[in-house]
Amino acid sequence: MKNALESHGVQLSHNRPYVSNDNPFSKSGFRTMKYRPGYPKVFAILEDARTYLAEYVLWYNRQHKYSGIALVSPAHFHRQPVAPAPAGIVGINVPSEDAGAALQAA
Repeated sequence: MKNALESHGVQLSHNRPYVSNDNPFSKSGFRTMKYRPGYPKVFAILEDARTYLAEYVLWYNRQHKYSGIALVSPAHFHRQPVAPAPAGIVGINVPSEDAGAALQAA
């Protein structure tokens, strides 16, 4: 596996080599894949796995919302890399500006 990755220009990094939790980022991505509805658990042939992963990567990058980047997809963030600003006023049953003006006029 190491040789295959290196032949494609992938640089290996491990915070603790040969330990089950050596790459938390890839483990997080794999967990997202495993718990996504429709994950087949077993692929009958290699081509089925490739097809599934190609579709999964598109979904992961274009539709999956990330809490770390303001609940937007990476594709959206790269088009507009500014996180939305929080709302100015937040509350339950906050009257609209029109309602407030009507109350003051009465």
